[in-house]
Amino acid sequence: MTKAAVAGVVLAGLLVTGCSAGSGGGSAPPGAAPAPTVCASPKPTSSWLGGSTEGLPEDVRCLPHVADGDLLVAPPLADGTVVEGRSMTVHVTEGTTRAESLALCRRLTDLGYGTGGRHGLSILGVGGAEEAGQYVSMPNRPPCEQIR
Repeated sequence: MTKAAVAGVVLAGLLVTGCSAGSGGGSAPPGAAPAPTVCASPKPTSSWLGGSTEGLPEDVRCLPHVADGDLLVAPPLADGTVVEGRSMTVHVTEGTTRAESLALCRRLTDLGYGTGGRHGLSILGVGGAEEAGQYVSMPNRPPCEQIR
């Protein structure tokens, strides 16, 4: 195996485990360049009818297979009732498989982004094109349930 192939396998392993430069994953061999951090681009916050759309948090944007997504805060209902909870939609990169999408959904749940987790989400959706599938977590449903 060539040095480039070995480096590619090592980098892929680091990305799969969520490690990146500066993540505290140990020290690099002397003279080795730090591993690049590969993150989806941040999005600006926008508001609409009392609700808002934010970009994904950095710890989500930097996970493997994340292309982009949104964190949504619902506007109040017409009668002024405030809707509790937020929802997050994560779009996966082209070429992501169903197994990888499901693994990403489970990882996000472990990080507290699933329904009832520490980040206060009521709905989590992960997926993309047909080959990636679509997985959703919502109240009274199994976590990361496949819907497509």
